[in-house]
Amino acid sequence: RMLEKYDLFQEYEQMVDHVVEAGVGSNTKMWNITKLKELMKVYQPIFKAKGVEIFVSHKQEWVQHGQHGGHFEYFRWIEFVDRAEQPSYRPQRDAETKDSRGLEEGCSVM
Repeated sequence: RMLEKYDLFQEYEQMVDHVVEAGVGSNTKMWNITKLKELMKVYQPIFKAKGVEIFVSHKQEWVQHGQHGGHFEYFRWIEFVDRAEQPSYRPQRDAETKDSRGLEEGCSVM
């Protein structure tokens, strides 16, 4: 509905095509967070001009394999925010405010 409300279908389709073309890592089929953030820098002003902000979000979780170690699982997604409806919304897991390990910049816990 948001794409329709703000006439953003064409921009969205173009962004999706670019994400598919350039946003995937070369060694894996996962989204490359660095490439995604670069792509969003292109599309953020386009969407913002029509009242929608977009954010790349990132989360990683450690999955334990018993006493023999484990692995990280990575989750990445794009959030679309209608500023008329949510003027002060900030994404909880904004990739721009996380370091490469998914930790808050300036976090004193780790």
